[in-house]
Amino acid sequence: MLPAVWAAFILLLTLMPGSSLPSLTFMDAFRPDKVAHFVVFAIQALLLITAFIKHNPRSIAARHTFIAAPVLSSVFGMLIELAQTTVPGRSYELADLLADSLGALLGIPLFILIYRVGA
Repeated sequence: MLPAVWAAFILLLTLMPGSSLPSLTFMDAFRPDKVAHFVVFAIQALLLITAFIKHNPRSIAARHTFIAAPVLSSVFGMLIELAQTTVPGRSYELADLLADSLGALLGIPLFILIYRVGA
């Protein structure tokens, strides 16, 4: 449930017209939009891994769990990038897709870190 709610949140943010987005000109040198993509998709993958394991506790040992979550998150990012082409002031950016995918990959070590700290 939580991964779906998070995905809806991502969708809501990414399909807002460009003119509705806050201006962060003082941070342009840091590319805050790429950082946001990275963090949001790391959380998405982390939530997916957690949901997969909650649904099937034995899947923590299965590689498919740690492959499926970042792949699904990256595909979701690609679909959102494509959908943005229909939103005024928004566009498809390969750099955003790269940030989405790299963030999704970060979900794996985040989960492992949280799992080990909590164990």
